[in-house]
Amino acid sequence: MPFWLSLANFLNGCCWTTYALIYPFDIYVLVSNGIGAISGFVQLLLYAYYWCRGENNDDNDANHVSKSAVAAV
Repeated sequence: MPFWLSLANFLNGCCWTTYALIYPFDIYVLVSNGIGAISGFVQLLLYAYYWCRGENNDDNDANHVSKSAVAAV
C-alpha cells in the first residue's frame, strides 16, 4: 500500500472524527471514522517499521542460502 494513500486515509479519518466531536455530536460518524483513523495510524506505523527494516534486508538476502536449496543438492 502506498505511503500517500495511508497518510490520506489517516488524515481523512482524523478530520471526520474531529467533525463528529465538535459540531453535532454524531456517534455513527464518530465510531466509523474513529476506527478508520486508528487503522490508518496502524498502517503508517507498519509502513514505518518495514521501511526502516527494508534498508538492511538487501544485505542479508545476498548471503542467505535456503535450507531447501542445500537439501536439493
